[in-house]
Amino acid sequence: MSKILDFYQSNKRHIIILGIVILAFLLVLDYNSRISSLVLVTSQRNQIQTEVGGLQLTKQYLGTQITYAASDAGVSEWARENNLSQQGDTRIIVLPPQGSMPTPTPTVVPSQEPPSSWQIWVQLLFGK
Repeated sequence: MSKILDFYQSNKRHIIILGIVILAFLLVLDYNSRISSLVLVTSQRNQIQTEVGGLQLTKQYLGTQITYAASDAGVSEWARENNLSQQGDTRIIVLPPQGSMPTPTPTVVPSQEPPSSWQIWVQLLFGK
């Protein structure tokens, strides 16, 4: 026990300096990890701010669209696009001339049923 005590007494200054160096090293490591965390959080904040800016522009655009859709001009435009008429309008329906026959719509008849996969393999292997 006295040897350890003697060693401590004779190297007391070196042990204190070693402790301070180890403590400084640990503080530098902690500072480094905090700086890297700060860089990560800052980049995430910038990305989120960009997304929020885009969402605010989208909200403003949609608010403008809602206001226009609720206005008389928007309702009138929508009605015209969907073939609706306004009070006082006269709707005109174009009729084909009398005696004309409508053009028949041709029907597509399937020419042949597609061959099954085993028939394709037989044809490839045996040439039949």
